[in-house]
This record gives sequence, structure tokens and C-alpha cells, in this order.
Amino acid sequence: MCLKVAGGLLFFSFISNALCQFTLPNNPVKDALFLHNFVSSNLTLQDCVYRPANSQCPDKDVSYILYTKGQKAVVDYTQTDWLRQSIWDPLKEDIMLIHGYAGGDNELPMVVLRDAYIRNGSYNVWIVDWGRLGPPPCYRAGVNNMKTVAKCTGELLTSLRTAGLPTDRLTCVGHSLGSHVCGLISRYVNFRIHRIVALDPAKPFIPPGSRLSSGNALAVHVLHTNAGHYGGGGRGGHVDFCINGGRVQPYCENADIDIQLCSHVWAICYMAESLFPEMVK
Repeated sequence: MCLKVAGGLLFFSFISNALCQFTLPNNPVKDALFLHNFVSSNLTLQDCVYRPANSQCPDKDVSYILYTKGQKAVVDYTQTDWLRQSIWDPLKEDIMLIHGYAGGDNELPMVVLRDAYIRNGSYNVWIVDWGRLGPPPCYRAGVNNMKTVAKCTGELLTSLRTAGLPTDRLTCVGHSLGSHVCGLISRYVNFRIHRIVALDPAKPFIPPGSRLSSGNALAVHVLHTNAGHYGGGGRGGHVDFCINGGRVQPYCENADIDIQLCSHVWAICYMAESLFPEMVK
């Protein structure tokens, strides 16, 4: 069952269907949908990488980046004193962002949300970049590799927690496949993640055992923007918000792009805008 929200996301703050306008120079919707990436990709299905269930961590294709205080640092959690010597600010809340299919640290659309958190200035922003394990056209490989990403991220969080990271105020924010990765992390840690915010969790080919559920964190909040198509339609959290009915977003109805994909990605725009409600027109 969804809490239906018309015209915006009331839980985080009131927002409208305004355009994402944080870092994108041209048409933010067309660009944020990364449609051009699909066309220009030189990869084929034969290039897709499938990690085995017993794959080891660290994984060369999963990297972690920390942004805070206007700085950037690549995380090396194999060094026990890394956190203490890093740019991490213990006074700030920790946000972990996990992208979905065809994503990456500097890739649209998730970069919109990354830069919104950075611009807000109140957070340590941890990026999980696993783009090489799920590039286009390798969606099925991405689904397969979610467990590897979750396992390695669980090892990272365990190491950081031992070094002093307060996981009781950690929020994992995932989009599409990244939402399920946030949930899967719970299998690989011996503590409860404080909060998961799942932005339109992916539907296609997700096996039942890998789906996000309310048991994956102390609080699981799900935003549905394309339920039943690219996004899952069932309840996945303690609270599920169906934005504008949860299936098709108003802006996307009049956009000259795929209405379903637009609506799926628009969850990121809503979340980014909620960090700056005073800027939404």
C-alpha cells in the first residue's frame, strides 16, 4: 500500500514538478535520462561482466569516493587508519549514494543528487561507483552483480564503523538497482543500517531474494515514480510514497522522451529538489 502524494514529496519537504537545475547546463531531463549513453556505447552483450556469488572484495570494479568540505577523496578501506586521516567530518551526517544501471560517480542522472547533497553542505557524501559492473547494454549483468557490490560495501562499512564512523546516523540512498543494493548490504554487516531511501527501486528481472524490504534497515522509505514499469509496484518499505500516483510523472507526459524512463529517473529530481525547497519554483 502506498501513501499517495500529489504535486510533490511531503515527507522530505514540499516540492513541485520543477526541473532539476543544480548542475546541468542544457536540457536537464534529456541529459539526466542518459539516453545518449545508450546510443554511443561501444559495448556489446559479450562485454558484460558477471561476478560469481563467491567473488572476493575489494573488487577492482567497485570504487568508493568521499565528498565533504569542498574536497574529494578516494576511499581505501584496506588502510585501517584511513578514516582518521581523511577529509571525513565527524560532525556531519553520512549519506551513501548508490547509482543504478548505467551509472557512475560522474554519470547522469545520479550526479544530480550527488551535487545537490554536496551543495547543501551538511553531509559527508559517500559514493559507491560500480558502473563497470552494469554499463549499457549489461542490465542483466548489473542485476547479477548487485550482491558483489553489496558485499564489498558491507565490508567497507564494517571497516569504517570500526574506525569510528557512527552507522547509527547513516542513510543509504539508492536509485533503481542501487535501491536493492542498499537493501542487500544488510546481509553482509552485523549491525542495522539506520535508514534507506529507495528511489523507484528497479522492477525488471529482480529475483525475490534480492528485493528491497522493510527488514533491511531500521527505517526504509520508498519513493515510487514509475511503479509497475521500470520501477517495482509492490510495497518495499516501512513507508512507500507514490508520487503523483507513482506511475507517470506530470512533466514526463509532455516531454519528447520515453515517458516511462523519464518517470523512473524523475525520482532523483524530487530527492535533489527536496534538499533545496526554497529554490523550487
